[in-house]
Amino acid sequence: MAGKGLRIGRGGRQQQQQHGFVTEALRVRVAKILEDFRASDREVYTFEPCLSKQERSAIHQLCRKMGMISRSSGNGAKRCLSLYKSKRKQQNNRNEEEPVTSLTFGEESNVILQDLFTRYPPDDGDLNEDISQNNVKTTTNSPWIQDTSFCRPSFSKDEIKKKIETLSSKINGDLNLRKTAADIAKLPIASYKHVITSSLEAHQVVLISGETGCGKTTQVPQYILAHMWSKCLACKVVCTQPRRISAISVAERISYERGETIGDTVGYKIRLESKGGKQSSIMFCTNGILLRLLIGRGNRINKKIPPAKDTLLEISHIIVDEIHERDKFSDIMLAIIRDVLPEYPHLRLILMSATIDAGRFSKYFNGCPVIHVPGFTYPVKTYYLEDVLSILRLKDENHLSHATFSSAEEVSPLTEEYKTALDEAINLVVCDDELEPLLEIILNERSLNVCNYQHSVTGVSPLMALASKARVGEVCMLLSFGVDYSLIDTNGRSALDWAQQENQIEIVEILTSHLEKDHSKLAEEEELLNKYLSSINPENIDTVLIERLLKRICCDSCEGAILVFLPGWDDINQTRRG
Repeated sequence: MAGKGLRIGRGGRQQQQQHGFVTEALRVRVAKILEDFRASDREVYTFEPCLSKQERSAIHQLCRKMGMISRSSGNGAKRCLSLYKSKRKQQNNRNEEEPVTSLTFGEESNVILQDLFTRYPPDDGDLNEDISQNNVKTTTNSPWIQDTSFCRPSFSKDEIKKKIETLSSKINGDLNLRKTAADIAKLPIASYKHVITSSLEAHQVVLISGETGCGKTTQVPQYILAHMWSKCLACKVVCTQPRRISAISVAERISYERGETIGDTVGYKIRLESKGGKQSSIMFCTNGILLRLLIGRGNRINKKIPPAKDTLLEISHIIVDEIHERDKFSDIMLAIIRDVLPEYPHLRLILMSATIDAGRFSKYFNGCPVIHVPGFTYPVKTYYLEDVLSILRLKDENHLSHATFSSAEEVSPLTEEYKTALDEAINLVVCDDELEPLLEIILNERSLNVCNYQHSVTGVSPLMALASKARVGEVCMLLSFGVDYSLIDTNGRSALDWAQQENQIEIVEILTSHLEKDHSKLAEEEELLNKYLSSINPENIDTVLIERLLKRICCDSCEGAILVFLPGWDDINQTRRG
């Protein structure tokens, strides 16, 4: 529809505008009419009966957006559209007091409203933006209750001393807690406790760069708390995590290490859920929660509304973990914190990262000190989908039976002294038929990096040496350990070639049978995998397979924990329900 020559509420409609298309010019013109009507004292505005069905629909939509009421009346060519101001607007124009209406919501509506106010809680400015500056005193007495989750506990010196004594007696009186404390003392971060606390005394910002598994996430907040309590000072340590599940799990872990219930000394606050409050000295939250706190503070300052209490004055330490992930919340949050730090000299910022590129973050915070903490990787054995399918099919086989041995494969590299000892032991087997030194090393270490070691000059492995000497028992032992029988020496010979060269018929049969079994196993695994992939949708998470695998692991192992990584929250819930 062309907007040219169109008259709204004053005259007729052009014939070329009857095909149902509503132009932008029409929308602009209608919006201007609505604005003028809203600003006027008139209570009703009626368009002349010259509008098409599509035009009336567009005006209805604009009215709803502007908070007005619109109704159509009449039939056929006499059908017209009328606008009414909402009751609230009419009362405002008449300076009448707005009546208070009480509404009762259902359970589903309450959940949605709780989600809304948790995501976008009203601050002092939002609650009072329609009140004049002369009524600022009234705004500070608003019924909105300030969240005290990030307020510092009001502990006296005697209360702090009592808490220290309670914690100590609780750990000493519980065997599991003592064992946990002993394990914690072995973490790489433990030897850096004094360095961390002394650096925080001297600097406002400290960056801790530690490898995964060094213990920085669970121990640094406790080091800070212990240091502050040793001076009989209350503190509020706010620790941010990039994900909800991380905030909850770390808070629960620290509470367990202290023998406490979550929400006591350690709490967390995430969207729609929180444990603990002002009495909690350590509070975990997501990056988004802390960012909302910082932005809310900025809104109050920009609107010149005096807050009841500045929350940043209550927080003594902020720990930002996993800063190397660089999500949108953490980047904005760090920028804001850097700008406000000079206003809060008491506030300490601890940045923690697993990346080696700590210099960039240190430079961003004016060359703050960096504490490098070493770490260690735990031994990991990898199973692929075809392995899992085979494990679940062969119920009589314990899939963990060989994991204890093979999992130590990459614990630590062999030292030069050890390599020399292995070279000598292999030479004694090959040249002098003396097997005891080599067998002693293998049985003492029980590690694949020993069993698969190759002589530094000849490339001979323990399996090759034993295969050439008809040591059937020892060869079977190495094969059961999962030794690599495909290794070749400097002359290109494998263990099977060594046995054939020395005419060790029984060893040749064992190695050949083992080789054929492996080939057959690979073929069976491939067939299993193809059948499985043809029967499921690869785009969906197979919760049934996960459940069966978890049951099998629980049956095969005695102790430990299982951590399952899934793509999203919906997948987690679906697996839970399954």
